[in-house]
Amino acid sequence: MTSLLETLNVSAEERFKKLTPTMFRRHKLMKALHEQIEVAEEYLQGRQYMRRFMRTAADPETNQQVTLMTERPARRWFWIDDDGQLKLQVRYGNRTLKVRDEMTTIVIGDKDQLVPVLKLVKQAVEAGELDRAIEAVQRPVGRGILTSPRKPAAR
Repeated sequence: MTSLLETLNVSAEERFKKLTPTMFRRHKLMKALHEQIEVAEEYLQGRQYMRRFMRTAADPETNQQVTLMTERPARRWFWIDDDGQLKLQVRYGNRTLKVRDEMTTIVIGDKDQLVPVLKLVKQAVEAGELDRAIEAVQRPVGRGILTSPRKPAAR
Protein backbone atom coordinates (compact mmCIF):
# COMPACT_ATOMS: atom_id res chain seq x y z
CA MET A 1 0.00 0.00 0.00
CA THR A 2 1.32 3.47 -0.96
CA SER A 3 1.44 6.18 1.67
CA LEU A 4 -0.25 9.47 0.96
CA LEU A 5 2.99 11.45 1.26
CA GLU A 6 4.61 9.38 -1.47
CA THR A 7 2.05 10.67 -3.95
CA LEU A 8 3.26 14.28 -3.47
CA ASN A 9 5.83 15.89 -5.73
CA VAL A 10 8.54 17.20 -3.34
CA SER A 11 11.85 19.07 -3.66
CA ALA A 12 14.65 20.25 -1.37
CA GLU A 13 14.38 23.88 -2.49
CA GLU A 14 14.47 26.58 0.19
CA ARG A 15 11.68 29.14 0.30
CA PHE A 16 13.76 32.27 0.77
CA LYS A 17 16.86 32.71 -1.29
CA LYS A 18 19.24 35.53 -0.57
CA LEU A 19 19.43 37.92 -3.49
CA THR A 20 22.84 38.73 -4.88
CA PRO A 21 23.66 42.46 -4.97
CA THR A 22 23.20 42.47 -8.74
CA MET A 23 19.77 40.83 -8.47
CA PHE A 24 18.78 43.28 -5.72
CA ARG A 25 19.73 46.30 -7.88
CA ARG A 26 17.95 44.81 -10.88
CA HIS A 27 14.80 44.25 -8.79
CA LYS A 28 14.93 47.83 -7.46
CA LEU A 29 15.15 49.24 -10.99
CA MET A 30 12.34 46.98 -12.22
CA LYS A 31 10.08 48.26 -9.41
CA ALA A 32 10.86 51.83 -10.42
CA LEU A 33 10.17 51.02 -14.07
CA HIS A 34 6.84 49.45 -13.10
CA GLU A 35 5.92 52.68 -11.34
CA GLN A 36 6.98 54.70 -14.42
CA ILE A 37 4.74 52.53 -16.59
CA GLU A 38 1.83 53.42 -14.30
CA VAL A 39 2.87 57.10 -14.42
CA ALA A 40 2.93 56.96 -18.23
CA GLU A 41 -0.48 55.29 -18.45
CA GLU A 42 -1.98 58.01 -16.23
CA TYR A 43 -0.19 60.70 -18.26
CA LEU A 44 -1.66 59.38 -21.51
CA GLN A 45 -5.15 59.56 -19.97
CA GLY A 46 -4.57 63.17 -18.89
CA ARG A 47 -4.25 62.43 -15.17
CA GLN A 48 -1.39 62.64 -12.71
CA TYR A 49 -0.19 59.49 -10.95
CA MET A 50 -0.12 59.82 -7.18
CA ARG A 51 2.36 57.67 -5.31
CA ARG A 52 0.99 56.32 -2.03
CA PHE A 53 3.15 55.69 1.00
CA MET A 54 2.84 55.40 4.75
CA ARG A 55 4.25 57.94 7.18
CA THR A 56 4.19 58.28 10.94
CA ALA A 57 3.00 61.48 12.61
CA ALA A 58 1.88 62.61 16.05
CA ASP A 59 -1.88 62.90 16.56
CA PRO A 60 -2.54 66.48 17.80
CA GLU A 61 -5.31 65.40 20.18
CA THR A 62 -3.72 62.39 21.87
CA ASN A 63 -0.04 63.07 21.08
CA GLN A 64 0.28 59.40 20.06
CA GLN A 65 2.18 58.21 17.01
CA VAL A 66 -0.21 57.23 14.21
CA THR A 67 0.45 55.85 10.74
CA LEU A 68 -1.10 57.85 7.92
CA MET A 69 -1.56 57.09 4.23
CA THR A 70 -0.07 59.95 2.22
CA GLU A 71 -0.06 60.69 -1.50
CA ARG A 72 2.54 62.55 -3.49
CA PRO A 73 2.92 62.96 -7.25
CA ALA A 74 5.57 60.64 -8.66
CA ARG A 75 8.42 62.16 -10.64
CA ARG A 76 8.30 61.43 -14.32
CA TRP A 77 11.38 60.17 -16.12
CA PHE A 78 10.03 61.44 -19.44
CA TRP A 79 9.44 64.91 -20.85
CA ILE A 80 8.63 66.76 -24.06
CA ASP A 81 11.54 68.86 -25.32
CA ASP A 82 11.46 72.13 -27.28
CA ASP A 83 11.16 70.25 -30.59
CA GLY A 84 8.02 68.46 -29.39
CA GLN A 85 9.74 65.06 -29.08
CA LEU A 86 9.08 62.82 -26.11
CA LYS A 87 12.30 61.77 -24.37
CA LEU A 88 13.08 59.40 -21.50
CA GLN A 89 15.96 58.96 -19.07
CA VAL A 90 16.26 55.76 -17.06
CA ARG A 91 17.19 56.54 -13.48
CA TYR A 92 18.59 54.47 -10.63
CA GLY A 93 17.76 56.47 -7.54
CA ASN A 94 18.66 60.04 -8.44
CA ARG A 95 21.31 59.09 -11.00
CA THR A 96 20.82 58.74 -14.73
CA LEU A 97 21.87 55.44 -16.33
CA LYS A 98 23.84 55.22 -19.55
CA VAL A 99 21.56 53.19 -21.77
CA ARG A 100 23.97 52.62 -24.65
CA ASP A 101 27.59 53.77 -25.01
CA GLU A 102 27.64 57.20 -23.33
CA MET A 103 24.03 58.02 -24.22
CA THR A 104 21.57 58.62 -21.37
CA THR A 105 18.43 59.74 -23.19
CA ILE A 106 16.01 57.60 -25.19
CA VAL A 107 14.20 59.53 -27.93
CA ILE A 108 10.66 58.15 -28.10
CA GLY A 109 8.97 60.66 -30.38
CA ASP A 110 5.27 59.70 -30.30
CA LYS A 111 3.30 59.52 -27.03
CA ASP A 112 1.76 56.19 -28.05
CA GLN A 113 5.23 54.58 -27.95
CA LEU A 114 5.95 55.62 -24.35
CA VAL A 115 4.50 52.59 -22.54
CA PRO A 116 5.91 50.02 -25.03
CA VAL A 117 9.38 51.60 -24.72
CA LEU A 118 9.19 51.48 -20.90
CA LYS A 119 8.14 47.82 -21.07
CA LEU A 120 11.05 47.12 -23.45
CA VAL A 121 13.49 48.77 -21.02
CA LYS A 122 11.99 46.69 -18.19
CA GLN A 123 12.59 43.51 -20.21
CA ALA A 124 16.18 44.63 -20.85
CA VAL A 125 16.72 45.13 -17.12
CA GLU A 126 15.24 41.71 -16.40
CA ALA A 127 17.64 40.19 -18.94
CA GLY A 128 20.58 41.91 -17.22
CA GLU A 129 21.47 44.28 -20.05
CA LEU A 130 21.78 47.31 -17.76
CA ASP A 131 23.75 45.65 -14.94
CA ARG A 132 26.99 47.42 -15.88
CA ALA A 133 25.23 50.77 -16.11
CA ILE A 134 23.73 50.24 -12.65
CA GLU A 135 27.12 49.30 -11.19
CA ALA A 136 28.68 52.39 -12.77
CA VAL A 137 26.36 54.74 -10.85
CA GLN A 138 26.32 52.70 -7.64
CA ARG A 139 27.85 54.53 -4.71
CA PRO A 140 30.43 52.71 -2.62
CA VAL A 141 28.96 51.61 0.69
CA GLY A 142 30.42 49.92 3.69
CA ARG A 143 32.02 50.85 6.93
CA GLY A 144 35.58 51.15 5.73
CA ILE A 145 34.80 53.12 2.61
CA LEU A 146 32.58 55.90 3.91
CA THR A 147 34.32 56.61 7.20
CA SER A 148 37.26 58.96 7.43
CA PRO A 149 40.61 57.60 8.57
CA ARG A 150 40.97 57.47 12.33
CA LYS A 151 43.31 59.87 14.02
CA PRO A 152 45.36 58.76 16.99
CA ALA A 153 43.92 59.80 20.34
CA ALA A 154 45.40 62.93 21.90
CA ARG A 155 47.25 62.42 25.14
